[in-house]
Amino acid sequence: DRVRKESSCIASDVTVGLHIRRGDKLIHEARRFEVRDYMHHVDHFVHPERIYHNHYDKKYNATIFVATDEPNVVTELHHRDYSPYTILNSNHEGVDYTHPDHLRNLLAELDCLVRSKFFVGTFSSQISRLVYELKMGHGAYQGKQLAVASMDDDYYAS
Repeated sequence: DRVRKESSCIASDVTVGLHIRRGDKLIHEARRFEVRDYMHHVDHFVHPERIYHNHYDKKYNATIFVATDEPNVVTELHHRDYSPYTILNSNHEGVDYTHPDHLRNLLAELDCLVRSKFFVGTFSSQISRLVYELKMGHGAYQGKQLAVASMDDDYYAS
């Protein structure tokens, strides 16, 4: 219940959830994707009717929640041409999931990502696959394609 309370103040109106994994995942398991690659998916979701994307010239009225293990990702989002979007994150550094507060942060981030209208992540990541499964469990799939995008692997729910 405490996790739900902590995350509800963050994700009350999240349009897009991004899970950008860096850290140890890139050493042996996964390929690095740049922030602009994630934002390309975001822009197509927010403005599907536009012919040209990556032109950020007005307020988009879209909120993006970013879950990442790399603080520079959030800095890049704030300092690049993504200013029309409202960028939120949980503002924690140094993750140790054996500590109860860090585990609560992870659960709050998962809640935000699951409740987003659109999710972009790498499905080679267990967190991204978990978000997908939880979205399915929360009824996000109602006979139509789930609003998710994977930067790397396709993933099919069981």
